[in-house]
Amino acid sequence: MPAVDALDRLESFFARLAEAPAHRALGRAVRPMDFAVALERAIEEQAIRMPDRIVVPNRYLVRCAPADLTALDPAAGTLAQELTAYVARYLQENDLRTAGALAVVIDGDVAVPPGSVRATGVFQPDTERLAPAATTPVLHLQMLDASGRLLSQVEVRDAPLVVGRRSDCDVVLPDISVSRQHCAVSWDPDAASFVIDDLRSTNGTLLNERPVTHAPLADGDVLTVGSYLLTARLAAG
Repeated sequence: MPAVDALDRLESFFARLAEAPAHRALGRAVRPMDFAVALERAIEEQAIRMPDRIVVPNRYLVRCAPADLTALDPAAGTLAQELTAYVARYLQENDLRTAGALAVVIDGDVAVPPGSVRATGVFQPDTERLAPAATTPVLHLQMLDASGRLLSQVEVRDAPLVVGRRSDCDVVLPDISVSRQHCAVSWDPDAASFVIDDLRSTNGTLLNERPVTHAPLADGDVLTVGSYLLTARLAAG
């Protein structure tokens, strides 16, 4: 369901902006709905769907043609605040969660045609959450191939770490038996534990050789994703 009240507020902001002589060209360029659609698309395309929740990016970069950005100036900062409020309302109405404080930034991009808007999102936990206290656990995932050879190691803190075949996953596994978004490892503050969530993958996720959809992770646990093994190692933060 669209955030109707927030969209009305956004349209009112544009109407007030267009009344100013310096911004009249804006009314013939980008529209409030252009921003709303671009942001909603970024939210939906980058959402991580876990069994008990949906996590989406908390930082959004909205890009428009340099000429359109010039028409917005000096109201771009206020528009960014209005867009942040719009996204917040959209997330609330659709029960979507983020891993950090919400923010929208607007910038010019010569690759975007005049009158168009593009938006991308990133998962960026708050700074203080990126540097947890010494007693807060940190999880290291060691990735091994079928022969047991160590391929790499990644660190997991607060932000969900998505494993899959798609190129924008945090851990990309080039294996046809791995789903595009296969599983996710994240910190569950309620359980005070790292957890594994299968993201409705085609071939499933194994935890210590047993199928799993959602479960806590302990030190030494081994996940099987396609032909790859991921060993969980807990360390002090």
